[in-house]
Amino acid sequence: MRLFIAIDLPDEIERKLEQLTHQAKRLDLHASFSKPEQLHVTLLFLGERTEEEAQQIKEKLVQFQFPKFRLQVEGSGFFPSEDYIKVFWVGVHGTEEQLQKMHEKMSELLEEPFRGPYVGHVTISRVKGKKNVDKLKQLKHALEQEKYGEFEVKEFILRKSTLSPRGAVYEDLNTFSLQ
Repeated sequence: MRLFIAIDLPDEIERKLEQLTHQAKRLDLHASFSKPEQLHVTLLFLGERTEEEAQQIKEKLVQFQFPKFRLQVEGSGFFPSEDYIKVFWVGVHGTEEQLQKMHEKMSELLEEPFRGPYVGHVTISRVKGKKNVDKLKQLKHALEQEKYGEFEVKEFILRKSTLSPRGAVYEDLNTFSLQ
């Protein structure tokens, strides 16, 4: 099973990002778009795991301790770069780099190898071709200072992702509270 650890967004921020998704869809890109109900911050992607490994991850995450903190959802960007766009995203920033610290502490607990710098984000679309990417770049630049909201992170979720022809299907395996 394909696993990741996520932080869900409040409904009001989801609605604002849904409007952004509609704006991007109108650009007639060759891309897939995140469903509003599936918008989230990926804290840690774990990849393919067995049932036994998933159980071990759950047991470790029960022990994970981290204080509640606030996140701001703002700005936009591309992965891996503006010259080679694969993902269009909205930024997520925590006070005092709390999101980065949580990612690092969780990676250490689960003994996940370092995969480069962590960039908190919400994926809006996955770009699959060059059609109208100049329009997407214009949209991104127009939204670089846009603020979508702020919220307190009180929990995180171990989530299973099953890929299908109509997109990913998510199933929550466990929800864990922060202190």
